[in-house]
Amino acid sequence: MIFSPRASCPQLFFSEVRATRPLEKIAEGLTREQARGVEQALLNEARRAGVKLENKINSIARSNRIYDRAVAYGNKLLSDIGFKF
Repeated sequence: MIFSPRASCPQLFFSEVRATRPLEKIAEGLTREQARGVEQALLNEARRAGVKLENKINSIARSNRIYDRAVAYGNKLLSDIGFKF
């Protein structure tokens, strides 16, 4: 999976690594912190589901003071839209 929030206009997209389908918008109008939280929540869920990721770096370090708040937002958004791996 590829996760790509756009810094200039934070929107979050996801797609297959091999680009077998177009990117799909799953949220828009997010702040940078919210977009990073959703991205990190997606990374966390993918890893729990055993999905092999090319992205080796977390969007937000666990030591970052915004980690808990941002990931909680991301988890809620993903839950609200029914996202599942």
